[in-house]
Amino acid sequence: MANRTALGAFAHCRQICRSVAGSEWWKWVAVQLRSKSDISIANSFQHAIQPVFALRAFNAEIARIRDAAQEPGALQMRFMFWTDFINGLRSKKPSEASLRHPVGIALQQVTKQHTLTISFLQQLIRAREAYHDNAPFQTLKDAETYGEHTCASLYYLTLECMGIRDHHADHVASHIGRAEGLVTLLRGLPYLASQGKIRLPLDVCAQHGVVQQDILRGNIKPNLQDTIHTIASEAVLHINTARSMVEETSKQARPCFLYTVCLNAYLDGLLKADFNVFDPTLNRPQGLLPIRLMWAKYRQSYP
Repeated sequence: MANRTALGAFAHCRQICRSVAGSEWWKWVAVQLRSKSDISIANSFQHAIQPVFALRAFNAEIARIRDAAQEPGALQMRFMFWTDFINGLRSKKPSEASLRHPVGIALQQVTKQHTLTISFLQQLIRAREAYHDNAPFQTLKDAETYGEHTCASLYYLTLECMGIRDHHADHVASHIGRAEGLVTLLRGLPYLASQGKIRLPLDVCAQHGVVQQDILRGNIKPNLQDTIHTIASEAVLHINTARSMVEETSKQARPCFLYTVCLNAYLDGLLKADFNVFDPTLNRPQGLLPIRLMWAKYRQSYP
C-alpha cells in the first residue's frame, strides 16, 4: 500500500512538471533518458529522474503560491505550510497534513533516500517568499542571488540525487543557476510587463536611464536594449565561467548541466534580436533544439 501511494505521488509530480515546465526542460529530460553514449553516465541520471520530478514539482508548488493565493493571509499560510514541512524533514517529524499531499509524500521519500541537504530546500522557499509579489530587484547582484537560491539550489539537490557531492560540481552548478535565473528574468519580462509589473534590477535601469512606461508598453529603445544587454552579458559570463570549470567535475555530474544548451539557445536568439526581449521570434518553438541537445550530449560539450 505504501509503495502504491509513493508511486501515485511520483506520478503526480511528473504530471505537475508536464503541466508547468517549459518544453525545453522536457526535451532536456528526453535526451537524458535516450542517451546511450555512456551507460554509467546515463544510468546516474536515470536513477535520479524520479527524484528530479519530485524536486521540480515542489519548486512549482512554491512558485505558484503567489498566483493561487491572492490574500496576504492565505499566501502566508501556504508558505508556512511548506516551511513547516521542510522543517519537519530536518527533525524527521513531518506534519500529517503535508504527508497527505502527493508532493510532500514524494519529497519525504526522496529526502530520506538520498539524504538531501535540507538547507537548500529552505533557502528556495525563503527566496520565493521574499519575492512573491514580483517586485523589482534592487540590484543586479540581488537578481543573481535569487538565481543562486532558486535555480542553483535545484541543481545542488539534483546532483545529490545522482549521488554526487563534489565542490567542483557545486561551483559549476552555482554559476549555471545564476545564469538561468537571469535568463528566466529576461524571458519573463514581456509577460510581467503585460501584467503591469517589472522585475528588472533597478540599479541597471537607473544606469541606462530606462523609463518604466517604455517597458510596460513594450517600447524598445536603445537604453532598454542596453539594460537587457547588461543582464544578458552577466548570464553569459556565468556560463563561460562554468564552462571553464567543468573539466574539473566528474563525467557523471555533467548531464546535470545540459540545460545550459537551452540557455545558450535563448541568449543566441536574444543577440540576433538585438536585445529586444519583445521580439516574437524568441517565443517560437526551436525545432533544432533537440538536435543541439543530443549533439552536446554526444560530445559532452556543456555547459
